[in-house]
Amino acid sequence: MVTIACIPSLANHLLPQVLATFSARHPHTRIRLLDQSAPLVLQAVSDGSADFGINFLGAQDPTNDFSAVVNERYVLAVPAHHRLARQRAVGWEELVEERFVSLASGSGNRMLLDNAMALVKAGLGVSAIPRLALAGSSPQNIVGIPLVRPSVSRTLGLISRKGHQQAPQPAELARCVVLSLRSPTGASARHG
Repeated sequence: MVTIACIPSLANHLLPQVLATFSARHPHTRIRLLDQSAPLVLQAVSDGSADFGINFLGAQDPTNDFSAVVNERYVLAVPAHHRLARQRAVGWEELVEERFVSLASGSGNRMLLDNAMALVKAGLGVSAIPRLALAGSSPQNIVGIPLVRPSVSRTLGLISRKGHQQAPQPAELARCVVLSLRSPTGASARHG
């Protein structure tokens, strides 16, 4: 049994393919996925409920090791027919007149993110979201445009308990997740 704790944008969009590949190589290994908010991912790794976690929190936590994997930029999610949809980048100052769909502070909740995306798709506003949150959407519906002046990003990293030696299968799965995050189709690819 390998238990992974991760934030919803990864669980929903990046991990299915990684887990399918890993499961094909290790058919007798069961995988348990804890799809949680960032603070709960950190807690699951700290208390041993998860073998490792992928999160943007944890660098300052003294009980865990945080190994930065990728810097994920936030993008402006707009409907494909929006006036900004064809721009290569958009500055925050260009958004003064836009209706913004925003998430509750400290959210990290997949349902809230999915609701925000549904509102954007319906043309009710635009939203600043992590790039990976667009991975499952069609560019015919929603386009992600890099935000600039300033650009906003978060560092995703692998979290493990300090001083804990992972068993071979959790360690291999962690390597697979890290490689997927670093690939061009992971967090760094432009959507739209």
